[in-house]
Amino acid sequence: MVENPKVFISFSHDSLKHMQWVSELAARLQHNNVDVIFDVNIILDQWPPKLDADSTRLMESGVRDADRILVICTDSYVRIANEGEGGVGYEPTIITRRIVEDMGINKFIPIIRQTLTKEKTPDFLKNRVYIDFTDDEQFNQKFEELLHERLLVPPLQRPDVPHIESLRIKNYRALRDIELKQLKPLTVFLGANGSGKSTLFDVFAFLSECFTVGLRQAWNKRGRFKELRTRGSDGPIEFELKYREKPGTPIITYYLVINEDTTDPIVEVEWLQWRRSSRGKHIRFLDFHQGVGSIIGGEIPDEGGKRIDEQLDDPSMLAVSMLGQSAHHPRVSALRRFIIDWHLSYLSINATREVTEVGPQSRLSQTGDNLPNVIQYLQEKYPERLEKIISVMSERVPRLENIDTKSMIDGRLLLHVKDAPFKQPVLAKFTSDGTLKLLSYLTLFHDRRPPQLICIEEPENYLHPRLLTGLVGDCFKASASSQLMITTHSPHFVNELHPEDVWVLYRDEQGWTVCKRASEMMGINELMEAGAKLGKLWMEGHFEFGDPLTNAGGPKRRVNVH
Repeated sequence: MVENPKVFISFSHDSLKHMQWVSELAARLQHNNVDVIFDVNIILDQWPPKLDADSTRLMESGVRDADRILVICTDSYVRIANEGEGGVGYEPTIITRRIVEDMGINKFIPIIRQTLTKEKTPDFLKNRVYIDFTDDEQFNQKFEELLHERLLVPPLQRPDVPHIESLRIKNYRALRDIELKQLKPLTVFLGANGSGKSTLFDVFAFLSECFTVGLRQAWNKRGRFKELRTRGSDGPIEFELKYREKPGTPIITYYLVINEDTTDPIVEVEWLQWRRSSRGKHIRFLDFHQGVGSIIGGEIPDEGGKRIDEQLDDPSMLAVSMLGQSAHHPRVSALRRFIIDWHLSYLSINATREVTEVGPQSRLSQTGDNLPNVIQYLQEKYPERLEKIISVMSERVPRLENIDTKSMIDGRLLLHVKDAPFKQPVLAKFTSDGTLKLLSYLTLFHDRRPPQLICIEEPENYLHPRLLTGLVGDCFKASASSQLMITTHSPHFVNELHPEDVWVLYRDEQGWTVCKRASEMMGINELMEAGAKLGKLWMEGHFEFGDPLTNAGGPKRRVNVH
């Protein structure tokens, strides 16, 4: 994101009314912390305009200094720009082909204002994505698109995205009974191999699949209860998820109990409840047992609301998944959308090298096998986001200059990476593992509508340790619009974190996972206040447990754990 971009506005002097519209656009941009280089009001004060050599010099310097150039396209502007400097009625505030060729096309954003002809933009900008401001009733919507999607100005407030406050899990493989409380926008999990980090992430994958493909398929995929239920346990699997739909809203609790009936999975218990105030009563507005239950509908379900009895077709069905498809149950629908939107990253570098079929796709897949399609989407719809990604990549990957895609006649889509000083790019299959991995993460983080929960395992793999500081910064920025959960074995990654962001896992003597937040470990906060780095403390053995070479990763001494 660019906090204070410099913008030059190129326009034609069609009429006083048109100039006033341009002036209002400039004022709105300035109000939103955009530095508008050319002062439109100078011309308004001298209408009809007196354009001279000073105007030409001002325009040329503005174009040179600007981060972006807004080209206000009207029929008059398009005609004059196509005819060029020698044409009738040429004005020095109009962009020419020569300027675009000198500056490069990426700086220019066409704004369609009053074009009745087929040609909406000058010929030399026809491949550039434009924003249509023709309809004044849609001005606010289009302005937001210009500000945040094209100029990449960050929103003043954190987006209203759901946030998981806590999670309790019982009888899910090694997770016999764990509870994660007060989860942060960015939460990182440490622990020895086999401590339960991947199992914890599989809980999110399992819940998401229960909503997308159904409980039965998610259950079969994992070996049914024989493999899913904690060894030595005969109880059901339980999940308790506490979340907020957006900041400041009441906490909603989702409770789900899954058991087995002979050979089939059943949803034994499923309910949703909230308390709208700290002193209010808990209201269970969805309550089901083995496919039979009731629900209170409406935007704000309360105790006085009408309770509707429902019976599902199959006890393996989730009530939230089924009833959440109805507009009559907004709170249930919101949870369903939230869980379906979770992104569990199983990024495969080999998958990112695959040649795909032509066709833009807005979101990176779990394996990254559609990376070329997402780059194509950014090229065609949001080029400034791709330019930002390339800018970050070029700062971290030596000699990298450009990333783009090429559509072949046979329908294949090729991903190209260009290095300096060579003129010809190379195919993705010949690009380094680290380059493709960093590109994949940045593409995911720069999603126009990013997943509301992103889980990534060991993002440090294939990356140079010096790049991890920047990657952690990328994660913190992304956590403004998505909740991130990450596992890592890298002290370099952990060095950039705060103790309250980090949980440490180990397996006790019974084989069950135990977890504790780093900030709750003896002496960690004091050492951090003295200037220590968290990753270094981890490697030096200051954590109470988690060292695979000491007591099988368990505690060095008796400690209180959660």
